Amino acid sequence: MSRAIVFLICFLFASLNAQILNVDRENVDSFSKDGYWLLSGFISKDKQIRDIQDISFYLEKVQKVGLPNYGFAMMFQYDGTISGIQDVQNEGYLQARYRDFDTRRLSLDPFVQYQWNGLWGLESRFLYGSNLRLRLFDSKGEDTYASIGLFFQNEKWIRGSESLVDKQLRINTSLKSAEKLTDNIDIVNQVYFQMPSNLLKVDFDLRLYHYLEIVYSITEQFQLGLNSDIFWNKFPLGETESWMYGYGVNLRLQL
Repeated sequence: MSRAIVFLICFLFASLNAQILNVDRENVDSFSKDGYWLLSGFISKDKQIRDIQDISFYLEKVQKVGLPNYGFAMMFQYDGTISGIQDVQNEGYLQARYRDFDTRRLSLDPFVQYQWNGLWGLESRFLYGSNLRLRLFDSKGEDTYASIGLFFQNEKWIRGSESLVDKQLRINTSLKSAEKLTDNIDIVNQVYFQMPSNLLKVDFDLRLYHYLEIVYSITEQFQLGLNSDIFWNKFPLGETESWMYGYGVNLRLQL
């Protein structure tokens, strides 16, 4: 590990963290080092009719290994809200991928992911697959990447007293662009689109996710991030709407 990075994040609003695979966070290349740790967390307690506790935790590990400029990126996130002894919110995911460190024009990006979201009625979601990642444009201060791939998903949903299982092979596509607006401000824009692998189906189970983040470097140690995300699911299976959105503010301390 070349250096350790610790982020302390104060969440003012909650992001959606939808069922989509993250590719990059911002224009400052996260994969330029041989390896690093990234940690963020937040906890609060509020005494009302019942004790309310909010917990948010994120851990990321990236390490170069194997092929030249290839390595593992592993991520874990948990968000929970407890009122008394009742879980109001319980969601998170664990993801691991083996990918190029932004050095190849064309590269493979295999991954596995496990996810759950009690508020949505998503009991569990396990998927594995691989993307083919293409560098469309990359220069100092801006870049654009696209990807297309296949993954197999196994989802278990709860809707009322009904339990639903969805197993299928799906197509995953994404487009990511990032630009450094000034020396202190950069912006990243990501769009993900998923569909069944059977293109002959009349009623497509489509999912669309859009993520936007603006990062302002206050000093070399402190960064302020503003983000928003929108999620659309044509055929929601759990206790969710077709359209959902979220937005957030975070303060980062880099050591």
